[in-house]
Amino acid sequence: MMNKKKSNAAGHIKYALFVLPAFALLVAGNISCSQGASEKQDAKEETVAPDSVAAPTDGVAKDEVFMVAEQMPEFPGGMKELLKFLQNNLKYPENAMKNNVQGRVIVQFVVEKDGTLTEFKVARSVDLDLDAEALRVLQIMPKWKPGMQRGKIVRVKFTVPVSFKLQ
Repeated sequence: MMNKKKSNAAGHIKYALFVLPAFALLVAGNISCSQGASEKQDAKEETVAPDSVAAPTDGVAKDEVFMVAEQMPEFPGGMKELLKFLQNNLKYPENAMKNNVQGRVIVQFVVEKDGTLTEFKVARSVDLDLDAEALRVLQIMPKWKPGMQRGKIVRVKFTVPVSFKLQ
């Protein structure tokens, strides 16, 4: 570090001559892509016959699953109640206890428009017994308060970590 020479002004100018045009190309490409997408959307809307049934035009597909929504789904009573629910219903599998297996299972599911939970999937596995127990408990959860996007109820993918720790 101490033996390194400082960059000279010519090096900074060369760097700027490379970076600025590259940045301008990225911005120009992004603008043209977004204009092209809006033109394609306009063309699609024009091709729909007036007497046919059209899809919703508010930008939200009927069965689209959001990863993030303006208002995320919520367990009845909030996160404290969710943690209490998990604590009261989780049973440490005997086989995992014998083998001294512990860790955090990450489970994903979809909160539907009516608050029911579907499409359970283990995103990060620890052990088959722990995974099965995490799925069992999450599948018996009560209905959630659904997520909202632009004032409309939407389907939202939600991720819950379930920790298993031997004491």
